[in-house]
Amino acid sequence: MSPLVLPKTRWLGTALMAAVLLVIGLYGYSRTIDLVRGPQIEILSPVTGTTYSKEMVTVTGQVQHIAKIYLNDNQIFTDDEGFFREPLLLLPGYNILTLKAEDLFGRQITKQIKLVYQS
Repeated sequence: MSPLVLPKTRWLGTALMAAVLLVIGLYGYSRTIDLVRGPQIEILSPVTGTTYSKEMVTVTGQVQHIAKIYLNDNQIFTDDEGFFREPLLLLPGYNILTLKAEDLFGRQITKQIKLVYQS
């Protein structure tokens, strides 16, 4: 028998083992991706630098890989897909809104929105 030709049962076992290792590797990757990426915040509205004539603004966005999220140090909540929607009263003049998210590993990310309210 030539050393380059494997019997069918040996080839099948090797292919099966490779498939099992691939599935284990993909599962491990999917479970550790949160550790690699860390928390993420995407602010959909309002846009920083905007001037408002109404005192009520709704902060919306989406987060990924988080355990907790705060708007101006008050915990807010997301839906199952990571979207949040939080109404907020602006003070007259210059306002800085701070979003802070934390993941399961304690890593944090902070984003700010700067707005002006002119009544």
